[in-house]
Amino acid sequence: MLIADVLARFNALRHSRPSFLSTGTDEHGLKIERAAGKLRKKPSELCETVSVRFRELARVAKISNTDFVRTTEPRHHLAAQTFWRRLWDKGQIYKGKYQGWYSVSDEAYYAAGQVQKHPEKEGEMVSIETGQTVEWIEEENYMFRLSDYRDRLAKWCESALVSSQKRDIIHQLGSKELPDLSISRPTSRLSWGVPVPEDPEQVMYVWIDALTNYLTVTGYPWSVGPSTKWPPDVHVVGKDITKFHAIYWPAMLMAAGLKLPRHVIAHGHWTMKAEKMSKSRGNVADPFEAMSEWGVDGLRYYLMRAPGSLWNDTDWAPERVTEHYRKELAGQLGNLLSRISAPRLWSRFPPGLRSGTGLFYPPSNEELVSERRCVMSDRIEQLPDEVERLMGAFEIPKALKSIFDVLTDANRLISDIAPWHSSTPPSAAHEAVYLCAESLRFTGILLQAFIPTKAAELLDMLGVPQDQRGWDQLRLGCASGFEVRAGDGATLFPGRTGK
Repeated sequence: MLIADVLARFNALRHSRPSFLSTGTDEHGLKIERAAGKLRKKPSELCETVSVRFRELARVAKISNTDFVRTTEPRHHLAAQTFWRRLWDKGQIYKGKYQGWYSVSDEAYYAAGQVQKHPEKEGEMVSIETGQTVEWIEEENYMFRLSDYRDRLAKWCESALVSSQKRDIIHQLGSKELPDLSISRPTSRLSWGVPVPEDPEQVMYVWIDALTNYLTVTGYPWSVGPSTKWPPDVHVVGKDITKFHAIYWPAMLMAAGLKLPRHVIAHGHWTMKAEKMSKSRGNVADPFEAMSEWGVDGLRYYLMRAPGSLWNDTDWAPERVTEHYRKELAGQLGNLLSRISAPRLWSRFPPGLRSGTGLFYPPSNEELVSERRCVMSDRIEQLPDEVERLMGAFEIPKALKSIFDVLTDANRLISDIAPWHSSTPPSAAHEAVYLCAESLRFTGILLQAFIPTKAAELLDMLGVPQDQRGWDQLRLGCASGFEVRAGDGATLFPGRTGK
């Protein structure tokens, strides 16, 4: 959800147009039906509780979603049943007999070669991939002609799939049989789902139901031609459901004659001591508690900044969050802002300049005499292109690192030139403060995609008007002036919040 939010915000910043971001809750399936039964609740009651919690998480975490879809909504039932009928009318669905292994927990089918005996429980079989228990099923289902799309899927994955599993998926498509997919369940075994059109004894398999949510939020079925919201630029999913988004979903779209997503990003998971987080293990990190302790943007920054966190499983380590908060957010960004607004610096300039009406105007070309300061100027000007290139490759941690590398250079520059010292020539002091202020302005504009609240606070402190916070303003010297107030006591990143 956070990755998708950052991508949506960056897209809106870069192209000066609204982005459409949907999230929501998948609420059907045998797993939910059984979980509700254990709690002695109706499935609808359990889904309501969980959905409210997820919606609140999105709100508190400042997720900029324009839609929140629940698969129990009437609009989704309409979309899913319309999509089913389209596949049926095109001859892509047929009724057949299914027998094989199925995992309720994974909501996935497994071939004979994908399961093994449980190492400890006699008579129980588990998925080799996930370790989850599987059941043998024999029943009449509707089947989707998945086998017809193997070659086209492999070609699409080459350009569209962004995942550490990409090579495995393509190898699987190229070397193994791709059997047709069971896409329904008899109501005698599962009643909690979207009814199959014209067959009251069957409900849709949760994954054809759930995946159709991407169409639901575009207003599908479309009354006049495809929606302008389709196809999506990117689906952002966990690596555990890569197969459903890289094989099942694009195959169904191909069969329906609809355009495919341009990209699918499959990210790694946050783990605890190298184990997947699970309520049963008691090793789940509470995001609400984490946001309370480090602030919303403190947590957002770490989750997007931690090296390797997008593509590989990464251990959740609170001490690392604190380290990034103190060293980078407070130590680099917050510290640089404090330094250029320090009273001892401002005391060197005439009172008439302390309001910001002239202090940070660009130095004249004659003043740019230092090769090092020319290099700093180039670093600032090149930053937007570098960030755009990295974000285009979905390298979010590297994009953030490039931003903070410039801040590190700016802090080093102001330390070396020491504009607050009386021995520093006024022209050098002027230039150093100006370049540091521009570093902060560029940073504030770019960070709107990553830490939106703190970025807005930074730009407010710099006196950057609301209408000058777009991509077009990422040019050195284009700001008319700054309004940093000397010693106003404002702290962008206070000491660690919460506990």
